[in-house]
Amino acid sequence: MSLVDWLLELETVRAATTAAEREGIWRFRYDVYVRELGKTVPGADHARGWIRDPDEDDPSVTLLYTGSPADVTGTLRVDRWPTGAVPEPAARKYGITEARALLALPMAEASRLMVRRQLRGKLIMPALARAAFELATKDGVRVSFAYCAPGLVAGYRRLGYRPYGAELIATADGLRCPLVLVVDDVPHLRAMASPLTSLARARFGAGTAETTAVVEAELGLSGALEVDEGEVWAGVQAALLAHPLRPQVFDDLDDAQVRTITGAGFVIEVAPGGTVTREDLNERELFVILDGEFTVTREERVVAQLRKGDVVGEVGFFIASGRRSATITARTRGRLLVLRRRVLDELRTRAPEVERQLLLNLARITATRLSNMVVGSQ
Repeated sequence: MSLVDWLLELETVRAATTAAEREGIWRFRYDVYVRELGKTVPGADHARGWIRDPDEDDPSVTLLYTGSPADVTGTLRVDRWPTGAVPEPAARKYGITEARALLALPMAEASRLMVRRQLRGKLIMPALARAAFELATKDGVRVSFAYCAPGLVAGYRRLGYRPYGAELIATADGLRCPLVLVVDDVPHLRAMASPLTSLARARFGAGTAETTAVVEAELGLSGALEVDEGEVWAGVQAALLAHPLRPQVFDDLDDAQVRTITGAGFVIEVAPGGTVTREDLNERELFVILDGEFTVTREERVVAQLRKGDVVGEVGFFIASGRRSATITARTRGRLLVLRRRVLDELRTRAPEVERQLLLNLARITATRLSNMVVGSQ
């Protein structure tokens, strides 16, 4: 047993079987989603202060958690679907309604993953993922789906999930990225240094390419989300750096320094009318427009129209809470470079001069917008 496996086993994960355990999970969801993040959750019970999905009594659903019923520290919902039993809403959400060979495989969905704020980045997320992996593979699952906010993609990729050829998922809170995990693709899990690797190796040995081949044939492993550093850089070069008017966010940064920044990001494609992010939501991504036109509204009033080279989300990117000050909606099909707040921490260690210049450029952009708002209100 590796040191990582041993450490992960120290974090006890339980399956909720009692009313007290399930209610503790529902209250924890409400605390994280509504009180902390300001999310819009259909069916949230504000009187009880909990979030309970209506189908959670189904035997195909298991709620995993860490901590205790009175003090839940992390939770994850796992749905297991035998061959041909994927619910139609789930199939539509993940873009697999026509993927007949894929639908012939037992599948799973991991959802409602959340960890207490003070414990994020610790052992809880990988421990929950390992428990979900063992639960699903015992039922013969070969493919697991999940979706997440753009800023969380990196964490899911470290588990072994990959983006694939599907549209982003539109929600009331903004766009979400669909991801797929091939549980018997041991080489990929190993390449990502996934905490699931030892479990996959114990169950599948060296692994098999058969399931991955089905996923590639049915869905493709590229789509509305570009995560490869080379592809992201090429997209930024073609869209922004090849033109005489360099975007203000990259002022006084040479191409090598810009590549240092973009190496920590990824690109998403946005359909017309898609909500990128919503006012009062707590998310800390920064978006640089590569293509398309976007509308900024505050309290249902249009305050700006943005296009190629503009930056959006800088206020939530800066402030500690990450609370969004406006809603961003795509007027046309567009592409956005997404940078998570953590990029500043990474730059501070690897390239402090780049971090300082990026911060200065963002401060100038923010100051200009504030000045324009003051002048426009007079």
